[in-house]
Amino acid sequence: MAGKYTDDEVTKAKDIAEETPGIDAQEALEKAREELEEEKRKQALREAARRAGIKAKKSQYSKREVNPFAVLHMDDPVEMNGLAGSVASDSQLFELNKAGLDIPIGCTSSQAEKLMRMVRHRRAAGLCSYKQARLLGKKGFDTTKMRRETAGALIQAFIDHAWHPPQQLLGEIMSRTRQPGEEG
Repeated sequence: MAGKYTDDEVTKAKDIAEETPGIDAQEALEKAREELEEEKRKQALREAARRAGIKAKKSQYSKREVNPFAVLHMDDPVEMNGLAGSVASDSQLFELNKAGLDIPIGCTSSQAEKLMRMVRHRRAAGLCSYKQARLLGKKGFDTTKMRRETAGALIQAFIDHAWHPPQQLLGEIMSRTRQPGEEG
């Protein structure tokens, strides 16, 4: 019976059989194999994040997870298609971390690619960064089309006024537009 199962699977199956009276030996072996495969998959995700020098992290501003798709006003490809897909590569995780994104736990390759494309697009278009969008979004600003310079000025106003700038100042910053010939 144990010929096609590893020693770890047999050991785990014995533990399962002891915890679950009346369970069939074959059923215990199959359940052990499933549990060990799930543990391996989770370990692979943790190891990939560790190798990239990062870990799936929670927002440092609150106790809840931050969904980068919501911050950037995007649809999550996994939620849309219901497909899990393959695990994001180390280089994808590194690029997302470098851009300051809160990496979704169990981030898939398709999720990472969609987020990286949006970060590159926003950078090329002169729009605010993910970090700026996350911070200003918490303050109630719509950052969908906000320019990097405007976001920087708003954040500086918050810093200069102990996170409570006058509404008039915020309005002045929001109403500023680049003049022809200005760089940015």
